[in-house]
Amino acid sequence: MLKHLVIEKCQDVKSIQIHNSNIVSLRISEVENLILINVPKLTEVVVIEQICNNWSRVFSQLSCCLSQLEKFSLVTVFPQELMKDSEFPELSKLKFLRMNVGAWKDHSLMVLTSMIKACPCLERFVLQLCRMGILQTNRETEGGAECTHKYLKSDRVFWILWPY
Repeated sequence: MLKHLVIEKCQDVKSIQIHNSNIVSLRISEVENLILINVPKLTEVVVIEQICNNWSRVFSQLSCCLSQLEKFSLVTVFPQELMKDSEFPELSKLKFLRMNVGAWKDHSLMVLTSMIKACPCLERFVLQLCRMGILQTNRETEGGAECTHKYLKSDRVFWILWPY
């Protein structure tokens, strides 16, 4: 009985359909068209989209399970692309959110605030920043966003410095 599924390095595959009522966790990477059918136990998803210009597509493919997710991890180089097309969908049962994102020069990570706000039951938030370029400080700092959670118990921020 399959409970955990990992789909990675399938760049030439155009579409993947998953029909499994026992699957609990899913890790997908660079999947162009994902179709989920009858996944009532799916509570943990990891999405790896290094360069994605259409996050609306990614979230619409997960729409059948977003309301039941408890753990969600997102890996992307350009977090600013997340909010270009649409609002981040509400994840009403999400307790754990991990973001692995690239920090390019002085790009703002304020877009992540909308993602956190979309998770009203969030208990744990982990932000892993990968610095991808020289930090620029020749602009004014944006004000911080007010974002409180009554359930948030811990938050962690990690820096990984990639040499350039």
